[in-house]
Amino acid sequence: MVKVLIALVGESMAKPGMKFLFEGLANVCTKCKFFKVCSNLSKGRIYEVKSTRKIKHKCPLHGSVVVVEVELANIEAAVKSHMTVEGMIITFNPIECTNRGCQYINLCKPLGLFKGDKCRIVKIRDRIRCPRGLSLYECTLEIIEE
Repeated sequence: MVKVLIALVGESMAKPGMKFLFEGLANVCTKCKFFKVCSNLSKGRIYEVKSTRKIKHKCPLHGSVVVVEVELANIEAAVKSHMTVEGMIITFNPIECTNRGCQYINLCKPLGLFKGDKCRIVKIRDRIRCPRGLSLYECTLEIIEE
């Protein structure tokens, strides 16, 4: 089940479908009256705005912020071929690779996913032509929250 969270985002980000990486709270946030709303989000996760509300607030960090409903975004990632079955629940493990120049590095080590995350394979996309010869597929993953 997807968990919907209430959050505050800058006006330019307050559009359904917009995605953002939550990098944590700034020091100024701890004294803000909206601290609890912003601290609902998890550092290092990518969220997608699902809907906006017509409520705006002043923010010492971002200026004007809007109340939105967000969910964890689906993430594109490289998955070993023996684990690629749509609907399958997997434990995410980033692909071990030191080739920072590889065109697939963002799939092998995607932002928003952590080692050990439980994920559902939503869609199997393309076969990855791994320069190291690994058998990988690009997949859309949904993080399963516990």
